Amino acid sequence: TKERSGSVPCGDGVTRHSHRPPPTHRSYSLTERRRIGSMTHPEDAHYHQVPTDETEAETLASADLDYMKSHRFEDLPAVRRHLVRKNKGQVVHMNQEHHERQPHRKSVSLQPHEVFVELNELVLDKHQELQWKETARWIKFEEDVEAETDQWGKPHVASLSFRSLLELRRTLAHGAVLLDLDQRTLPGIAHQVVEQMIISDQIKAEDRANVLRALLLKH
Repeated sequence: TKERSGSVPCGDGVTRHSHRPPPTHRSYSLTERRRIGSMTHPEDAHYHQVPTDETEAETLASADLDYMKSHRFEDLPAVRRHLVRKNKGQVVHMNQEHHERQPHRKSVSLQPHEVFVELNELVLDKHQELQWKETARWIKFEEDVEAETDQWGKPHVASLSFRSLLELRRTLAHGAVLLDLDQRTLPGIAHQVVEQMIISDQIKAEDRANVLRALLLKH
């Protein structure tokens, strides 16, 4: 390289010469700075993971360097995650035998069942204790328990009044209606019904035990 020099006139009539230090040799070509990412050489890839230069890195703690690296190289819009280092103890290897030993959950059949509806009312027995008693049922026709004989009456076609339709609509809209319930026992069904009643604001959370106890009375 050539050394450049020049003359600088001063006010006292004396001309001073200024000398510029020779520029350092570049280790890369200027044309290499204008290239797309796919043209980057593999040996230069490690520079993309360096958060700052060595001079600045000496004045920063390791936590600050980790934060800079997380901030500069993670492409997560509106999300900030800290770097997490994994050790060998946190890695769990699962082989094929482990997957075979895992029990498969039985699929629930969605085939429609025969419609059967029964009406149970909470009544007092002869010992003045509360119990649930079936008073009506619907299979194809309606059957009611006659109060005089305490036996099932003659099956008949049920009719619904306009008021009954309004009550049915209100029950479907605001009642505890559970479809495809994956329960097979009465306590499990009662527990799900009580939780649904709390969610729909039909009862308060502190009344959970009393309502559950009433639903589990003798049927």
